[in-house]
Amino acid sequence: MPLFGLFKRRESSDSKSAQATLYEGNTTLEVVGESRYQDDIWRIVGGRRSGGVRHPVLAVLRPEPNNKFDPNAIAVQVEGRTIGYLSRDVAARYRPGLIKLMQRSTNGLVVLRGTIVGGSSGPSLGVFLEHNPADFGLEPEAGTKDALGWMANLPHSDTAAIQFLRHLLSTEPNPTNRHYMFNELEARLYRARDAFGSALAEYDDACRLHDSEMDNIRIALITESGSLPFLETYKQASIRHQKANDWAAAMWWAKRGLTVYAADAHKSEWIEDLQKRVARAAGKLESNEGSGSSGD
Repeated sequence: MPLFGLFKRRESSDSKSAQATLYEGNTTLEVVGESRYQDDIWRIVGGRRSGGVRHPVLAVLRPEPNNKFDPNAIAVQVEGRTIGYLSRDVAARYRPGLIKLMQRSTNGLVVLRGTIVGGSSGPSLGVFLEHNPADFGLEPEAGTKDALGWMANLPHSDTAAIQFLRHLLSTEPNPTNRHYMFNELEARLYRARDAFGSALAEYDDACRLHDSEMDNIRIALITESGSLPFLETYKQASIRHQKANDWAAAMWWAKRGLTVYAADAHKSEWIEDLQKRVARAAGKLESNEGSGSSGD
């Protein structure tokens, strides 16, 4: 459908062209190589600053057949600046469909909506695009409609994965999906605790937010499987505070886990573990031995 002015549903424009073609969807594509373009990405979002960034963009996909590293390379450009590329394997699969879409476009431009995210987990920003694989002549990857299909697209880098998971959580409505996304976000943040200074504080925030949604998550998990799976948040948060000799917080998380499990834990050993943590924390608090050992 032809539309003019700013980017709209199909035919649209950007600052350097009279018309471009926007394709929409809800399947996420990660942009890679963005670490080399951080200065330009920060300019696009208005300059470097503290705190989290979430900035919507319209990105042009441009094949680079003369790229000496990969003849299938597809650059991602925003406001005329290259800010990264599609990964090598994705570019190889998407290039034929992209060429066909470009041939249909009035001026050869194909555009996707995207989001620049990050900032709170270090100085680097990540970029994620939204699209419909069918527009490129591709079927959605097996499992992308399943509860854990998103895991196949997780970046290997913890920093990139943290950004990706926050992006997913900003729009995901399904309580079960959100539960496992929070699990992965917490695991990545905890693992990154020595990589950047704010990781543990961000881990604590993620655990609190996860717990605030647990009433709805609990109902969804029991409805799907009849019992509750291992709720790692409560054990790991208790361990995290135990290691910091914050025994009151360690006991709170263990008690909260017992409350959430109630009589619906799939394995009794998970209940027994949290009960032991409550007892140990209570003993430490009663004897004022806040400097006790911190093993799990």
